[in-house]
Amino acid sequence: MKNLQQSDGSFMPTHYGAETNLHFVFCAVAICFLLGNWSGLDREKAKDYIIECQSYDGGFGLIPGSESHGEWTQLCMILASA
Repeated sequence: MKNLQQSDGSFMPTHYGAETNLHFVFCAVAICFLLGNWSGLDREKAKDYIIECQSYDGGFGLIPGSESHGEWTQLCMILASA
């Protein structure tokens, strides 16, 4: 999983390259939480990416600069405080 994390803290779903967004950050965090092993994830980079996805209205979008959505706002607040 460590190889899938990008320099901005986001995650790709495969080694072959693909889009990155909060869906994959959530998946990576969930896997680490369930396994009780955070060694495959740079938590600071992931947290920074989550914060970058926060929009002007305080909500969170799937990528930095995108429109916020309510379901992501609550989840991101939980992840950012973990």
